[in-house]
Amino acid sequence: AKANERWLTVLNGWIAQAGQYDGQPMSEDTKRQIHLLKLMTSMPAPRDPAKLSELTRIASRMEGAYGSGKYCTDEANPQSCRQLGDLEQVLARSRDYDKQLDAWQGWHGTTKPMRADYERFVSLVNEGAKEMGFADAGQMWRSGYDMPADQIGPETDRLWDQVKPMYEQLHCYARTKLDGTYGKDKAEVNGGLIAAH
Repeated sequence: AKANERWLTVLNGWIAQAGQYDGQPMSEDTKRQIHLLKLMTSMPAPRDPAKLSELTRIASRMEGAYGSGKYCTDEANPQSCRQLGDLEQVLARSRDYDKQLDAWQGWHGTTKPMRADYERFVSLVNEGAKEMGFADAGQMWRSGYDMPADQIGPETDRLWDQVKPMYEQLHCYARTKLDGTYGKDKAEVNGGLIAAH
């Protein structure tokens, strides 16, 4: 957390220094480099030192909680506990429907205690992004593709339209195979979607 805090403080300083050139005549290459400076982190930090410190502590806490997350089928029995890597292996290798479902639900259950931290994290990175001139962190992330951020949606839609027929065929094939293995009542949810686990 302290290392991230130091790095983001330095980066915020560079971004603030670069701000003096906003609106000044410059080459497109220079303008692009200044823009890319703002994108050197996926976690834009507020300038307020207390909020920056809070952001890095929350990020470290969430990373640690996720990395050490465990799912226990019986809290009183430590032998029933599995870490995320163990659950990942069940999803990757097991073909037992009930074991897959249990691993999937257990994996997702490990993140519930992080909800409040995540909500505050989102608020802080959005504040940091706004201070850099973006509407929010999402717009900042989308602006890293050498096109205006508002063009990403239409471009994504255009590309999706190209691959959608192949995806639908692949989805249909996979769903049919899963129906054959597990039965339609287990393999499909919500009118034909493939069960996530």
